[in-house]
Amino acid sequence: QCKMYKGMKDTVAAEAQKSENGLGIAFAGVSAMFVMFLIALSICFIVVPKVKYNEALAVMESEKYDEAIVAFDNLGDYRDSKSKIEEIKTILLDKQYDIATGLLDAEKYDDATAAFAELGDYRDSKDKIEEIRIILLDKQYDEAENLFNAGKYSEAINIYSALGDY
Repeated sequence: QCKMYKGMKDTVAAEAQKSENGLGIAFAGVSAMFVMFLIALSICFIVVPKVKYNEALAVMESEKYDEAIVAFDNLGDYRDSKSKIEEIKTILLDKQYDIATGLLDAEKYDDATAAFAELGDYRDSKDKIEEIRIILLDKQYDEAENLFNAGKYSEAINIYSALGDY
């Protein structure tokens, strides 16, 4: 009978140990799933945005500004994405301003006026438009003076009249 009870104890102990092993395995499984969940979150919210940010910087450095604006905009509030968009917009405005200034220097006044008008309040664009207006008025005035000095009074009067109080 002792042998029989002894065998029972071993069976009960084995059953208890199996039960403990089952909890340990379950706990290990849950822990592993939790760690995998944390890794997935890290990848989604840390690694992927950082990679996309670096890609956007590379696009910006390659001067593909429209693509870079879209890339930074897709990043939302990540790091300094918003200020990078503003930086790109300033770069584009500077390029447009340089083109307008080049047109002014080349005496392409109508094109320069249009280019500065597109810039709106950027830098001294409105002052440049006024400068062009004065240049054109000066040219008309000089033309009227030349006609007057050449004795072409009626033509000179027409230009002077068009100039008004200038």
